[in-house]
Amino acid sequence: MLNGSIFDSSIKDWKKKNISANESFEGQDAAPLTFAIGAGQVIEGFDAAVRGMEVGDEQVVQIPPKAAYGLDPKAHFLGNQTLRFRIKLVKLDKGSGSS
Repeated sequence: MLNGSIFDSSIKDWKKKNISANESFEGQDAAPLTFAIGAGQVIEGFDAAVRGMEVGDEQVVQIPPKAAYGLDPKAHFLGNQTLRFRIKLVKLDKGSGSS
């Protein structure tokens, strides 16, 4: 994926459904998360994790605090926490993004 590319993925109500990292996205009620790569619309680690993915790729990533919400839990409730995401690239719109 290149800067400016659009990435979509997420599962609705994942907390209520007790989704684990090992479960498939198949059959899940998905609501795409759409953002432009490199535009600062998502945390740095998530942005970096989707670079190089192709449509249909799935991966589980761990994002350290420095690439997420920082080290200070007073600044953000997820501060000083390693985050884990299961990502599936479902759509890629290369649009007018730059490389």
